[in-house]
Amino acid sequence: MPLLPPGPDRPAEPIAGYEDLRLWAALLAILLATFMSAFAGTSAHSWQAVAASGMSIGFKGANHAAKAMVLMGVELYSNPDLRAQAKAEFTELLGPDYTYESLLGDREPPLDYRR
Repeated sequence: MPLLPPGPDRPAEPIAGYEDLRLWAALLAILLATFMSAFAGTSAHSWQAVAASGMSIGFKGANHAAKAMVLMGVELYSNPDLRAQAKAEFTELLGPDYTYESLLGDREPPLDYRR
């Protein structure tokens, strides 16, 4: 599923479980990857998923996810052409007259923890 910033011809796309990610997608290029850490067909919020996460399949899923993230980071750091291509594609998706507007609107934060 593409994660594109909202625009006049592109309404905000819902991302299951990652609603706060939508705010960052307008500012940064984001890669969303999912990895299997439980058996196929297991409900995410169930005792079966919790049990599987502590078994070898959970450790293997976490290990594969970590390896994939590290290899992606190494590739991005060591390949300036890939970074330039990703930035150009993201800038093209944003468009020339894109301005960021928070989905929360232009208002004061609901809680002021710094008082």
